[in-house]
Amino acid sequence: MIDELIDYGHMDAATIAEWKDGVSEAWADLLELIETRAQMLSASQELHKFFSDCKEVAGHIEEKHKQLPEVSVGDSSSTFTLQRMLSSFEHDIQVLVTQVLARSLSIFQTLGLTFTEKTEVLVPMLARE
Repeated sequence: MIDELIDYGHMDAATIAEWKDGVSEAWADLLELIETRAQMLSASQELHKFFSDCKEVAGHIEEKHKQLPEVSVGDSSSTFTLQRMLSSFEHDIQVLVTQVLARSLSIFQTLGLTFTEKTEVLVPMLARE
């Protein structure tokens, strides 16, 4: 209908055409904003899942830590058993570290972090190993 008014030479055709262009631009801006917000929402959801996964991993670590026996000074009869348990604990923690690093890289990619930003986060994490 708007195009018909413009095409048939309505006396305000120039004004109508300007308004039409303005509405079209506003609509395009709105669609772009919707897409940007959808991407931000998706990234926020990923970040929320990441922190939830981190809490879960922390719970696993705490659970593994509680399974370690109390060590008393001078109790050498169970040294081998304790060493085996600590080795198993270390292995389990290393598996969790690997999972956390993989998940971290995934969330970094989702958030679009640069190599420098990733390095600033990962280097201290790796140094703690």
